[in-house]
Amino acid sequence: VSEQDLEFAQNAIGEFGGDNRAGIEGTLHRISAIRSRKGLIVGLTCRIGRSVTGHVDMVRDLLQYKESILFLG
Repeated sequence: VSEQDLEFAQNAIGEFGGDNRAGIEGTLHRISAIRSRKGLIVGLTCRIGRSVTGHVDMVRDLLQYKESILFLG
């Protein structure tokens, strides 16, 4: 990945927050910036988020707890 690729992506994404993350408007996707010690963006990671409907019965008992739940699939 070239510096030009990273610059293009950064311009398309916009500002990253203090946690080096940025959401993509209208989606559940998230881009995270990997920074050098000088604070320059040297890489990006993308988390693809999607909602799944119609499967709450499988986890309904877990939803009664107040703790956070991470589902991986």
